[in-house]
Amino acid sequence: MNKETKERWTTTYCSPFHEVSNFANVRSIERERPWRFGKTQIVKGKRLTPRLEKSGYSLVGLMSTNGKHKTIRLHQLVYHSFNNTQPLKGMVVDHINANKSDNTLKNLQFITQSENCARGKAHTERKHKLPLHIKPSDTPVSKGYRITKKFKDKQKSFGRYPTIEEAVKQRDELIKNNWNL
Repeated sequence: MNKETKERWTTTYCSPFHEVSNFANVRSIERERPWRFGKTQIVKGKRLTPRLEKSGYSLVGLMSTNGKHKTIRLHQLVYHSFNNTQPLKGMVVDHINANKSDNTLKNLQFITQSENCARGKAHTERKHKLPLHIKPSDTPVSKGYRITKKFKDKQKSFGRYPTIEEAVKQRDELIKNNWNL
């Protein structure tokens, strides 16, 4: 995939008062709105900060034309706004790299629900084939594998490693030394 370096903005598909970028940034647009006694008020534009849903998706709150607030998942907002589409029954916006925090336009695709389930199953099976206590680490800062173990209902991390071989070697050393606790 070609890497986009220039941020582009477009009006969101569900609110004329907001814009979204191909890098998944959202902002409101400066506008006038009716105010008291027949006067108008200027509402300044500002950047919106998404919040994280329990399932790991980013959510953003928008104002619709009828004055109601609408909360929408950021990846859906980005895809539908840039492709001039609407959500359709049986279709979903999918993260190509399976990373829910990467909501950039180049990482999104529109696929059927059944295709999405098949992709999710393949991703889950890949995760379960990893050695015990080793998980993929696909953050923008660190790619590779991390060692984790649960102690007293708390997940503890024992570092990140670029290759699975290094992670397994370090995990075996931790087990040998009784997890350094």
